[in-house]
Amino acid sequence: MLFMREPGELLRAGLAGEMLAPGEQLVWDGRFEITTERVAVIAPLAGHAAQLPPAQRAALRAIPARARAALPVVLDGAAVACPLLEEAPGLTIRSLVRERLLAACGVVVRER
Repeated sequence: MLFMREPGELLRAGLAGEMLAPGEQLVWDGRFEITTERVAVIAPLAGHAAQLPPAQRAALRAIPARARAALPVVLDGAAVACPLLEEAPGLTIRSLVRERLLAACGVVVRER
């Protein structure tokens, strides 16, 4: 069984890129908690997939096309990286999906 998120907010209102300072935390699209130890710009993958390194573009093919656009990427000057496909130095990403799905199903009464 595959659970995917439609592009959601990306299509409705557009997800803007967000700059994070060292030590800041961001919940991206309600699904990922991102913490950084360096200055980082987090943006949606839409429009940046072709700039990913070849190994990340290859790994991206395993994710259904409709689920890709709103994935977070790190924009670092001319470099682009998807922290879900490969570890990004100084960046921690944690999925909130399982916890939020359990909460929506009534299994979890209160999130952390």
